[in-house]
Amino acid sequence: MLVPALSMILAAAAPATPAPASPAPAHVEAPAPPSDGFHYQTLRVAEGVHLIYRLDALRVPAEGNVTVIEQADGLVVVDAGGSPVGGRRIIEQIRRFSSKPVKVVIVTHWHGDHNLGVPAFRAAWPGVRVVAAANTGRDLGTVAAKFYKDYGDAFRPTGPYAQKKADDVNLTLGERRTRAQLAADAPLIAQAYDEVKGAPSVDQTFAERLDLPDAKAPVEVLYLGNANTEGDAVVWLPRQKVLVTGDIVVSPHPFGTDSYPEHWVQVLKQLRAYDFKVLIPGHGPIEHDRAYLDALIALIEDIRGQVTPLAKAGLSLEQVRAKVNFDAEYPRFVSDPFYRRFFDRFFTRPMVENAFKEARGETISQ
Repeated sequence: MLVPALSMILAAAAPATPAPASPAPAHVEAPAPPSDGFHYQTLRVAEGVHLIYRLDALRVPAEGNVTVIEQADGLVVVDAGGSPVGGRRIIEQIRRFSSKPVKVVIVTHWHGDHNLGVPAFRAAWPGVRVVAAANTGRDLGTVAAKFYKDYGDAFRPTGPYAQKKADDVNLTLGERRTRAQLAADAPLIAQAYDEVKGAPSVDQTFAERLDLPDAKAPVEVLYLGNANTEGDAVVWLPRQKVLVTGDIVVSPHPFGTDSYPEHWVQVLKQLRAYDFKVLIPGHGPIEHDRAYLDALIALIEDIRGQVTPLAKAGLSLEQVRAKVNFDAEYPRFVSDPFYRRFFDRFFTRPMVENAFKEARGETISQ
């Protein structure tokens, strides 16, 4: 099962690398303080549409992109940050460019780095309506609610472990610097997660589509099928031609633990058909064309193409793992040898298992 605060395991178990180039903000803000990972920038991506994002998309803690859409009677926000602290910081950014109230928060999926900031929005705007696809609404009340109980305690050992690794002379200098940054960030992160007492509640769910009409910025909220999770919501702004994908699209490389390879490809192909000018992924810089979508489709199809015939031939999962090879895929997504382990652990390895389950007709659960 995916650990939704993904960076906790990533930083403790696998080396990290410098983040990819993020979109240049409309105005330059000061960089994040040395021991504060909850620092956001704001970028206007279209008329009445703003992206709130982390300059370093890979820095711990994991925090998803947040999209803010200005409608006549209030703001629609897509995702809400990965902690109450993150939510409050995002609200500070919102209040810099709008005095309108947030009327709707759309939760794209159940992973906490996209929704644990919801309580901050409820505190700031008590009338806010939290919306999610039906499966996500259910998962927030079951698997997520169980996982996020006492979340601060779960993260607390990460700081001392990171400091131990930062002092390990057998690691590379880059790896030691990454661990030292995590050790410095860890106290604030643990404090932030101490406020987390469970998954947020949802006020409204939808099966396939929910429309939020507006004369200048109508919003279409869609469930196109299982992909990264079983309840991924996609947001389409037809006037501005902005597509918000949640973690169906994540760069510089995808994450896919309890995901659905066959249907994920189908959803990506549906996204590709949209006439978008801007694609806002769940994490990472914005996209303006279909090149990265095509790379994701090819990657998942390669996994399925290698795994499916082996699974149907009766090989075990470990036998399948021994035979598949994705060396041709790594250069598109992985920038150095250490990051390859990162990619393997949180994408290729679990996706091989998921493709194996699909080929054998077995259930993939969240």
